[in-house]
Amino acid sequence: MAAGPSKIGGAMNDNQELGPDVAVPDRRPASTSIKVLIAEDDPSQRAALTDLVTALRPTWTVVAGVGSVAEVEAAVDSLAPDLCLIDIHLQGSDDPNWIKSLTADLAVIYVTGDPDFAVHAFDSDAIDYVLKPITARRLKRALDRAVQDPRVIGPLLPGAADAGRELLTRVTMSRGTETIVVMPQDIAYLEADMKYTRVVTARGAGLVRMGINELCSRLPADQFVRIHRRHVVNLKFVDSVKRNEFGYMEVFLLGRTEVLRVSKSFQQVFRPD
Repeated sequence: MAAGPSKIGGAMNDNQELGPDVAVPDRRPASTSIKVLIAEDDPSQRAALTDLVTALRPTWTVVAGVGSVAEVEAAVDSLAPDLCLIDIHLQGSDDPNWIKSLTADLAVIYVTGDPDFAVHAFDSDAIDYVLKPITARRLKRALDRAVQDPRVIGPLLPGAADAGRELLTRVTMSRGTETIVVMPQDIAYLEADMKYTRVVTARGAGLVRMGINELCSRLPADQFVRIHRRHVVNLKFVDSVKRNEFGYMEVFLLGRTEVLRVSKSFQQVFRPD
């Protein structure tokens, strides 16, 4: 008899026997790898989940496995993962609302034994919600969904022409009851706002009903660069880049007072040639 699917977190649930056996192919270039953060406070389950992700998606990289809320927050900022697999009940918080403190537009698959969290998970625009015990087949279906999500594949997609999409010649944004049209060259920076994007220009700011990864992939890659999970900056508006007293790199913009912090994983953007 053939062996059944791998499982994590207890006895296998037959309802999780879902999805085809052929994985959905990645839409990123072959030279890139999706970076995965795994947050699970049980060390054995964390190791098993890491092994399962590696087996299902061998070209991906598990950049860290953490077990507490504080470690998740630090890893999201310093490692800039493309995808997070998170058990909502971690060390450091009994309140599942801690997830709201994470960076906007974060791609998350929840892996948890709490069935009551399902509604909250989908309200937070999660990619999927996988109830423990986790089988390989059920997790594969969640990962297949992830490779179709612009939040995961957006930052390292090829140019718009290669992806079959044209670059935007204008951006339409909302500000209160107004609809404002701006040219890409007039955008100072983009800021993630949950599943939408705040577009900041010299004429003011507005909201675009598109995630920051999706919007960024439709703008010129040689002009708009990501400096943080929350921010994409137009190089035309960069005045200077300096390190503060804590060693963090910060971007100062022409004609603006706000200062944008650069995550460690994106600092190579401003390194000398």
